[in-house]
Amino acid sequence: MKGKVQSWQNVLSQMIHKPKDKTVSILYPSSRTKLASHVAEAAQLIGLRTIKFEVNPHLEMEESPEYLSSILDNLDEEDFLVVIRGDDFIRRLKLNNHFNTYSGLINGRANSIVLHMLIDDNNLTYLCDVDYDELNEYTLKLQSKIKKSQHIRIITPNGTDLSFYPREWNIVPIKPDKIVKNALLPGGQLYTAPIESKTNGTIVVDRCISEFPIDFKEIISFPKIENKIEITIENGRITGIMGKDEANFLKNNCLSRTDSNGWVLGEVTFGTNPKKRSNMSNAIQEILRDTVHFGFGLNTHLGGDIVSNVHWDAVIEFDINNLEFRK
Repeated sequence: MKGKVQSWQNVLSQMIHKPKDKTVSILYPSSRTKLASHVAEAAQLIGLRTIKFEVNPHLEMEESPEYLSSILDNLDEEDFLVVIRGDDFIRRLKLNNHFNTYSGLINGRANSIVLHMLIDDNNLTYLCDVDYDELNEYTLKLQSKIKKSQHIRIITPNGTDLSFYPREWNIVPIKPDKIVKNALLPGGQLYTAPIESKTNGTIVVDRCISEFPIDFKEIISFPKIENKIEITIENGRITGIMGKDEANFLKNNCLSRTDSNGWVLGEVTFGTNPKKRSNMSNAIQEILRDTVHFGFGLNTHLGGDIVSNVHWDAVIEFDINNLEFRK
């Protein structure tokens, strides 16, 4: 436990400007009490006044709890909010009009960080405890380098060979500041929504594939990838899937349930987090510096034009030195 508290001390010290001037509010579901306790202890050790708000997301609510929405709406610049996601409690407790997972507080003025809902406490602590100056510098340098090219080719020794034309390259917020008030942790993603009709080539999936949220309600869990899956892309759309059991599962159990746009490639994201992790959870793999992932289906939230009943990701192992810029 002591090591975990020290890790969160490191994280909060980097996230919060002038810690002793702040009160930190920690909002979390009952399923993540242990992690909230580690964060609270770490906050106190660096001089923060700490308030914990544990919620039960399994209660059916017609509107958000008045006391909780009032607290969120009245946080000011001298406060800091930590939201530990779990059980989709923002939606369940009708707090969407007071807090947005991506942009932060809607009425309150405090900075905030949001911890990933699908990563367990141990991995979350490990992946968040990084040098944020180095992470930010690495990500910005990659963005500066890659945004100069209008045509990019990704090649890997395992057989991926994909060419695409990116739109704008964006960084998932790494650290809150005066401009970006909210950060999503663990940090480390540089993404674009490529021009859908101009993507061509082959993706050989060797790391993992995410869950399939059919209609964003029914979740289909994807099995561990023991055998590579070869996906052929023509003019942005999947036209072929080759492999063994995993490929058949993708075709028959997953893509058979999506609308036609669930077959369209609409996202390319490079992981930039420096940690190493063998855990094959998609949420973990897609932020790591030795991966790139491809998103299919809905991408309007990323700057694209695809509307679909699903968004799913395929993660591959990747060395940034195998990036080719084309005319």
